[in-house]
Amino acid sequence: MNCFRIRPLPHARQATSIIALQSFSQSSDQEIKFYFMDEQAKKVEEAHLKLDYCYMQKQYPVMLYDSCDGCLLFKNRDFLCVRSIFVIWNPKTNEQVTITMRGSAFQVCGFYFNPHNNEYEVLLIYPSREGEIESYAFDVLSFGSKLRRNIGRYAYMPRSERPPMIINGKLYWMVDNIYSRGEVNCSTSIMTFKIRTNKLSTMHHGGGSCEEGANVGLFGKHEYMHLIEMEGKLGLCVLSDTELVLWILNPATNSWAKAHSLTLPRYYPPKYFSCWPNKLDVEVVKIKDRKLLVRQKNRLLLWDLDLNTHKLLEKKGFENDNFRPAIHTPSAVSLKTDKLIELDR
Repeated sequence: MNCFRIRPLPHARQATSIIALQSFSQSSDQEIKFYFMDEQAKKVEEAHLKLDYCYMQKQYPVMLYDSCDGCLLFKNRDFLCVRSIFVIWNPKTNEQVTITMRGSAFQVCGFYFNPHNNEYEVLLIYPSREGEIESYAFDVLSFGSKLRRNIGRYAYMPRSERPPMIINGKLYWMVDNIYSRGEVNCSTSIMTFKIRTNKLSTMHHGGGSCEEGANVGLFGKHEYMHLIEMEGKLGLCVLSDTELVLWILNPATNSWAKAHSLTLPRYYPPKYFSCWPNKLDVEVVKIKDRKLLVRQKNRLLLWDLDLNTHKLLEKKGFENDNFRPAIHTPSAVSLKTDKLIELDR
């Protein structure tokens, strides 16, 4: 199996970050349309990603997942796909790598730099059965050494619509309520992965215990929660109608505290609009300098926490489009590998 090595770029984190937006309305199953804009939407640039690997499943589109050291990451997120793929693309150099596995059993749930072996790695997950017990197997693929190793099985799996928050050597996701084999409740609602030890575990979310009733939804209230980084700490966003409550985790005490509560404006998108394949109607994209970047259906809001005011960021050229956002820091990192990496079961 051929893999690539990316050298860490200390200057990448000092570069200016921009917002990368994938337009679902203007993308096809083989070409993805992009808009890159600054946080004030004063400058908007267009870009196209033509997928090197032919992928034809329109019902499970390849969608923007995350950004890491100048590379944008894409995946199709569902285990029902005929072929799962994970795409790494550098918009500045136009280099592209596709990781794929035939069959419906493979997902990438994390891409990160491991400082303990100086390598970039991906965390892979696929269903596993041991006797009558069904769970999930987790593998780590290290690009530099070209090693893929199994780190064990776990009854829980992370939700796939958002990337993990990577904070102090740990990856954090909300637990998937549908596919997890273990019981999902408030105390097991967040899943963690420690890079140094490869240890998987679960933890309690912020706020009180979820109650049955209004706004709980088909799969529990946890579907209205997502994670975010806040001031270098783990943050939790809880949605209820138009209210957005932000919680922050104190790592020293392992306790949550309410950080902010705000009321989002009511918004009615164009007729027949659908957020699909986004699972969330509203999500916090970024928190920095006490300002929130929020996707509310098909629009972007910049929220000032100090003034408790917001403004709409103009999406020039794709005003009514459904889109997927990510915070991106451009760099000229080079991907030195074959364009296609096929994994074996």
